[in-house]
Amino acid sequence: MKRALILAGGGIKVAFQAGVLQVWLDEAGLEFDLADGASGGTFNLAMWCQGMSGTQIADNWRHMSADAGVDPNWQEYPKLFMAESLMKLDKFRDNVFTGWGLDWDAIKASKREATFNVYDFTDHELVILEPSQMDADMLCACVSLPMWFPPVRREGKVYIDPVYITDANLEEAIRRGADELWIMLTVSRTGTGADGFVNNYFAGAQTRASLGRGQFPAQSGRPVAADHAHPEAHHGWLDLRVFARFPDLPVMMVTAYGDMSGGGRGAADHCQHPAR
Repeated sequence: MKRALILAGGGIKVAFQAGVLQVWLDEAGLEFDLADGASGGTFNLAMWCQGMSGTQIADNWRHMSADAGVDPNWQEYPKLFMAESLMKLDKFRDNVFTGWGLDWDAIKASKREATFNVYDFTDHELVILEPSQMDADMLCACVSLPMWFPPVRREGKVYIDPVYITDANLEEAIRRGADELWIMLTVSRTGTGADGFVNNYFAGAQTRASLGRGQFPAQSGRPVAADHAHPEAHHGWLDLRVFARFPDLPVMMVTAYGDMSGGGRGAADHCQHPAR
């Protein structure tokens, strides 16, 4: 059995995800053979790659002030609708990552199998990065939502959040041989609309995430192509076990990080933990 941890996106609501990790990793003693992160889930993935416990990851969110990463892109505001972005990620890169204790040397040297998703807008393709390829700028690229944050430019390429392509890359985990997926999604699935720019923007993310949810049952009992890059991957038919948490969190971005982390911890208590 190869167990995969899927850390899906959800903006800052991945603080809820951190509370679940406290239970799964520390209290239930679950061990994962690989992990995949998309969008905001890559924050927690970076900490996991470094070797932090679930409690350490959750505490990082609990101790984070509501305005720690708030950084308006003031110089762009005079451009109105032609502005590059509403916000910047400089405070996350310079303050939040440091406050979390992210050690890029340790992350790059991690022995844990992990995949970070980012979208290459130049070549229009989803790019999968391993821990050895990560740094503060690429982690920012993984969460650079168009219009909200500037894209990350590197070596002639433009990188953005892969939210419009994937909210949880199940296929990559399966391609690498996973036959048990533990999935934590925090994008709302209430199916109710709301007025306002922010609500409508994240309704698009909700739509993409919901499409992914609809594929979960279909992943089991389907043919899988051979993958010569990963000889341990499945061949023939896949028998997949899926354990997922789908909390109905509000569409609006949450800033009460401590409350969200605690909520995630409580929700995870209701999830069964099979013995490894």
